[in-house]
Amino acid sequence: MAMNNLLLREQLVSLLSERLSQEVTEEVMFQLDAAGKVSQILELFRELQESSIKLSGVSIEALPDVLHRCDAHTVAPWLDLAIALANVSGAVTLKYLKESPQILGILETSEHRHHVLSIALEVADSDSEYAANCAFEFFRKTPELFFADPNIDLLGWAEVGQELTEWNQVLGIEFFRECPNISGVLPLQEVRSWVTFGTKLI
Repeated sequence: MAMNNLLLREQLVSLLSERLSQEVTEEVMFQLDAAGKVSQILELFRELQESSIKLSGVSIEALPDVLHRCDAHTVAPWLDLAIALANVSGAVTLKYLKESPQILGILETSEHRHHVLSIALEVADSDSEYAANCAFEFFRKTPELFFADPNIDLLGWAEVGQELTEWNQVLGIEFFRECPNISGVLPLQEVRSWVTFGTKLI
């Protein structure tokens, strides 16, 4: 078992070293080692690599920033969402990888980060061809939603956005973009009733 762990560690070091300096690679490995995340992160990087070598490289370059702003336990769900997005849209995934470290850093707690990434993953895994766009727009607006209401029902807002997207994809994406403004004016239940009423008119 120890030999296998050492081999996995060497493989991850080799992968990281393709994009990061030796000093940064050592710091990243120290944090992943301490959290017991080496084998899981290696597996996720390989999975992303299967979708796109370019996106895998960008994610490696972003990894030190994620660790700096968050913690090692955030890395796996962060990569899970990248993989889900990459299965739908490379362009959206690239935006996500570039913007997500800062967005995750704005979220105040590890619990908030994991909650946001979990819900965004659900949106990304939906059947809509615009799933990646919706998931990313929702993800990037979550700090504003939390700022407006620290106890906001994120899952509820995501479900309304998905329902609206199934009815009209353009309106659905726009809803995700504007949900912080909408949440400041209307409670979720009223928004849900409005969306349900509108979709039944078609």
